[in-house]
Amino acid sequence: MQTYHFKPEIEKIKDGEIFTAESGKGYVKNGELHITEHGYHFVYKFDEKIKGWYMNNSETAEDVFLDDGASPTAEYETVEIKNQTNWDKIIQPQPEKTEDEAGEE
Repeated sequence: MQTYHFKPEIEKIKDGEIFTAESGKGYVKNGELHITEHGYHFVYKFDEKIKGWYMNNSETAEDVFLDDGASPTAEYETVEIKNQTNWDKIIQPQPEKTEDEAGEE
């Protein structure tokens, strides 16, 4: 299982599929970026008064703002990238682990 970190600020992306995984997917629909993973559904709103990441409440269908600088994560076993350009726009590169950090796992 690998943890994927999404950027806190994302430039606007056209509608379409970005990636799929066994337990979720990433896509842009109606000008909003959607990241799903098991029971979680994150939404990045490009054109809202408050631009940024929201968490979708599936019971109320309400999107709750996660605050400035929010950077959600999702865990997937395998990811199939459908659009590399857009994947690179949304994924937050993680620093390489040092030998000491790698040994702690």
